[in-house]
Amino acid sequence: MSVSDGLIYLMEEWLPPSVAIQKSWLEAGERFIRYEDLLESDLEILEPVLLEECALPISRQKLHDAVTKNRFERLTRGRERGQENVKSHERKGVAGDWQNYFDDQVKDAFKARFGDLLIATKYERNNEW
Repeated sequence: MSVSDGLIYLMEEWLPPSVAIQKSWLEAGERFIRYEDLLESDLEILEPVLLEECALPISRQKLHDAVTKNRFERLTRGRERGQENVKSHERKGVAGDWQNYFDDQVKDAFKARFGDLLIATKYERNNEW
């Protein structure tokens, strides 16, 4: 299967449950935390959400330790974000890399299925991307 066909297959078979979760958060008025924002400000975002809003019963230090131990650089044993390893689950650690894999066919298929969600989650302003 080509990369394009594989991505379209995943859109049809694997992505719908994740889309349903995101839609449920939007419909419930829940905060939407974006991966891109976590890459830059993980602790600043997660501390108030998990410790204050969710009242997670752990210390700030334990949360800090858990977050820092799960950053890309730690999970990859020192590989910096942007250094790709196609055989690793932690492939590249950067936002927006999907653009390197979406040809026109994949882009059109994604827009048709999930374009409205991209707009609702403020990843895009309209379907002209």
